[in-house]
Amino acid sequence: MLHWPDGKTVRKRLMEPNEDAIVDIPKDRVKFFGGTGKMLLPSRAAVAALIKQIPESKLITTKLLCKELADQFKVRGTCPVTTQKALQAIANDSSKNIAYWRVINANGGLIARFPGGAAGQAARLEEEGFTIDKKGKIPKVKGFRESLVRFD
Repeated sequence: MLHWPDGKTVRKRLMEPNEDAIVDIPKDRVKFFGGTGKMLLPSRAAVAALIKQIPESKLITTKLLCKELADQFKVRGTCPVTTQKALQAIANDSSKNIAYWRVINANGGLIARFPGGAAGQAARLEEEGFTIDKKGKIPKVKGFRESLVRFD
């Protein structure tokens, strides 16, 4: 296993990039991305910049977040694992005021890994006027599709 001077493995460093990286889509992920080409390993800054563009009363799904990043960087796709790691880092950094709670799962479900869990995200979204369906195993934003942000 190759290590950097700080002790992190190459794989770990790629999964937590400080700068945006564009890499070849690995052979084992070609089917996931729908073909060969390049993919983005987004930095925390790139993910945060996109989230900052989401106005109050609007939402974005993790899938749309990845798609928008891919479009911005003109690549086939965005690594969902790296995106989730950046999103987690943003959510857990209380020194920044970035509305991470406006990011939901593709099916409208809340993200339990955020600070305060799904209940914490639900409270923040309810403060912004969203209605949360808490009947199922995972709470979901009711009618979330009408509130999805559109980037032009």
